[in-house]
Amino acid sequence: MIESQRSRLPRLGVALALLVVAASVSLGESPSLAARVSVTIVGPERFLDTRTEGQTIDDRFEGVGRLPAQSVVEIDVTGRGSVPAGALSSVVLNVTAINPAGPGYVTVYPCGPLPNSSTINFSLGGGATANEVLAQLSPTGTLCFFSSVGVHLAADVVGYGGENNSLQSVPPARLLDTRPTGQTVDGASESGGRVPAGGIIALPVVGRGGVPEQDVALVVVNVTAVNPSASGYVTVFPCDDLPNTSSLNYGGGSVVSNEVFAQIDLTDGTICLYSSAATDLVVDVSGHLDTAAVGMIPIAPQRYLDTRPTGTTFDSDDLGAGKALAGSIIEVDMLGRGAVASDAVAVIMNLTAIAPDQGGYATVFPCGTIPNVSALNFASTGGPIANEVLAPLSPTGTVCIFVSATTHVAADVVAYVRF
Repeated sequence: MIESQRSRLPRLGVALALLVVAASVSLGESPSLAARVSVTIVGPERFLDTRTEGQTIDDRFEGVGRLPAQSVVEIDVTGRGSVPAGALSSVVLNVTAINPAGPGYVTVYPCGPLPNSSTINFSLGGGATANEVLAQLSPTGTLCFFSSVGVHLAADVVGYGGENNSLQSVPPARLLDTRPTGQTVDGASESGGRVPAGGIIALPVVGRGGVPEQDVALVVVNVTAVNPSASGYVTVFPCDDLPNTSSLNYGGGSVVSNEVFAQIDLTDGTICLYSSAATDLVVDVSGHLDTAAVGMIPIAPQRYLDTRPTGTTFDSDDLGAGKALAGSIIEVDMLGRGAVASDAVAVIMNLTAIAPDQGGYATVFPCGTIPNVSALNFASTGGPIANEVLAPLSPTGTVCIFVSATTHVAADVVAYVRF
């Protein structure tokens, strides 16, 4: 269903770039705590780097060479680094496609049959594109990466989930494809035509693609904008008031994707997607959170940081400070602010770098020492890129953002984690 534009429009958050890093914070150190939380945060730890100079946490799956077109690489996950051996259901990892041979995509899946879904999309050759994903593991604790074109890959693990966690992964399944040739897992929400500029599409998600019919609070979806008519953005929200946030930023004619933790409309089991420009949209589900979950709490998206003079935040704090200078750190209050509870230990947020002066990267970390892991490089030209971040809080309840190049930064929180 496509609806007309709603009353409160989010600002365009252009050229998004970030480096996601979830630092060493364990949320599962006791049986009682493990039963309450949705994911155990680790690392970040590099488990795959195909480049000649690549290095991983244990020297495995490094320097193995460029992945050929239409090929698959399978890596061990359980029993490596901070990920324990034994039965685990999923991992949260940041996957980076580096210097692809041309336009294409990468699919991360639990081995077995290749699903009709994509994890990372890129419109051009060269450069680097990243996306943080919730990925289901194979029965043997491995993960598979398929690429449609030749590409180098890097993968950094930032968390894992067990069989009894309330955040459950599912094999990737397509729930929406508006293209004329689009196909979904159940034949619904396919081939419906482009979303018009300023339009909203309400997408049923419960009872589809492995998502239960009841007791679901949020879904983890990969949203892809295909060939937009102009630069713009997509906002994913629970079909109430349109928030002042962006979930995915795109350039005209591009193919850009981002994984989103999306709160659902509990009255009818849908999520809504707003697009500022006309575009085809593709949505693949990879997980869900039940309503009884205590550890991870979804919230309606709220903007916590915007350095632009014309920017807005939900409470007018952390606003209009001007571009962050190259090599600088922004510290943002999170704890007890807005919908984030006073006992939160981590947040899930979408971070946007806007109009950078030159190519570079951003790092999100719980203050202290800046970790040496990158999830996304950004350029001063070209289409915008989006990524969602699982970010632990500092002991004082803040998040730090390091930028290697001068840029404006915006941050939108969509969920938090607490004990």
